[in-house]
Amino acid sequence: MTYCRSTEHAPDAVWMEFTGTHLPDAEHYWLTDIDTVIRDRNGNMMLLELKYNGRDISPQQRSTLLLLDQLIKAGVKNLSGSVNVPGLKYPIQVHYAGAHLLQLSGTDFENSTFTWDRKPVTKDELIRKLTFGDVPH
Repeated sequence: MTYCRSTEHAPDAVWMEFTGTHLPDAEHYWLTDIDTVIRDRNGNMMLLELKYNGRDISPQQRSTLLLLDQLIKAGVKNLSGSVNVPGLKYPIQVHYAGAHLLQLSGTDFENSTFTWDRKPVTKDELIRKLTFGDVPH
């Protein structure tokens, strides 16, 4: 198999090299990362994909993120929000706030504008969303 990396900006070049060399072609296997999982002591949790310089999410990454989103929603609903974690003495009450796309216009948070799920937000609105200020408790 011939390995061809589609980007030089891989978050983990060693992993990309290994999977590109040892897994079958990219038409049958999609590897993606989730940039951030945010969770607080109140049981709130969300998945967050970050894109810099106004970049968009690839179709493969978007479909994988949406698949995970649906699986987590179904699991939380099936468990009535009460999740037993091995090693903990009590269940965690999970309030899943979804999977989201955060796009920055530049390369840093101080000099960028932001979109949250493709809608413009201010820095204060972004902080409120990241701290679950939009989630009913």
